[in-house]
Amino acid sequence: TYTPVYQSTAKMYVNNDASDIGNMVSISQSDIMAAQQLVNTYCQIIESRLTLEAVIKEAELSYTYEQLLSMISCGSVNETEVFYISVVCGDPGEAKAITNTIVKVLPEKITDVVEGSSVRTVDEAVEGRELSPGFATKAVIGAILGLILSCGIFFVLDILVNDTIQSEDWMADTYKDDIPLLAVIPDVNHSGGKRYGKYKYYRHSYYESKPENN
Repeated sequence: TYTPVYQSTAKMYVNNDASDIGNMVSISQSDIMAAQQLVNTYCQIIESRLTLEAVIKEAELSYTYEQLLSMISCGSVNETEVFYISVVCGDPGEAKAITNTIVKVLPEKITDVVEGSSVRTVDEAVEGRELSPGFATKAVIGAILGLILSCGIFFVLDILVNDTIQSEDWMADTYKDDIPLLAVIPDVNHSGGKRYGKYKYYRHSYYESKPENN
């Protein structure tokens, strides 16, 4: 049975010492690129043991560090200096609470590690929304159905389109007296471990049908 899971997401803005957003100083392209590069650094800080253990303590969670880490994802939003933090779990309210706790704890952890950098909240998390069944499961089901369909198509084509000579019986039944069967070439490559292969059958048939000399 499918167990529903819920995702809650917050967004934060990367700010560094090269751009003073509070004083409305203009931001150059290099400032934006530097901020985008900091996103990866911030994600590593979010996933660090020190940060997540602080989140566990602040939110009074029963999860271990490894369990909480598996519930979290983060990254840049459309390659901008804004990044997201998402938490997935089985309770929509808990997903929201954990996400907002990360937003609360993160600024202090970032300033402790990256000198002159900080983050500002763009969107706080709201109650988690339910996620549909995993894409990976759908992909596997689609691949299996595609394989079955392909095998069915090849089977039908082999029956309807295959115009190769199947056997001497097929030749005789298909063309009857229009094209008489004069000879059969024995399959010596498929001997089945015997010296003469299928040729032995034709050899014995020949001598059995040959009249004995009186």
